[in-house]
Amino acid sequence: MKVGTKLIVYCDGAFKEKKFGWCFKRFLNCDNSLPEYGYGSGVTESSIKAEVIACSNALLYLPDSGNQLWQEIIAIEIRSDLLTLVQSINALTRDLQEENAFTQSAEFIELQNHIKTLPCKVSARKVSKGDNHLRKVDKGAKFAQKKLPVGDQYFCSLQKRKGGGGSSC
Repeated sequence: MKVGTKLIVYCDGAFKEKKFGWCFKRFLNCDNSLPEYGYGSGVTESSIKAEVIACSNALLYLPDSGNQLWQEIIAIEIRSDLLTLVQSINALTRDLQEENAFTQSAEFIELQNHIKTLPCKVSARKVSKGDNHLRKVDKGAKFAQKKLPVGDQYFCSLQKRKGGGGSSC
């Protein structure tokens, strides 16, 4: 693994009739990195909050610092199709954040507090809805919103199968 590894996080939320689903996919930008996924459901008033919760969960459940694959992370890049989230994270990391309804929401304050504890640089980038990774987390968020009981959440780390073929959860 090379020095200067970046953790890439895709997050998305789905919302309908106060029930939401969230999903994230995260992976290291190195050749031997297999993705990890998380998804769950809950109740909220807006789709925006669902996406913030997906982002929070992706950062909250990072492996402990004793995990060799994760020790060399120097940056985390959050990728989302929600421009408000991207702009707010980038403003936060530059201490330029404006107070508004989004940045004052309980969900964003929780995310903000968690970002401040991370030992590496955090940035965000807007991606299009056509991005392959984003389409996968979009499907996961919609599945969670439609199929999971409120409050359920799951995390999955892909592992290489013996014999070298494919991966399994």
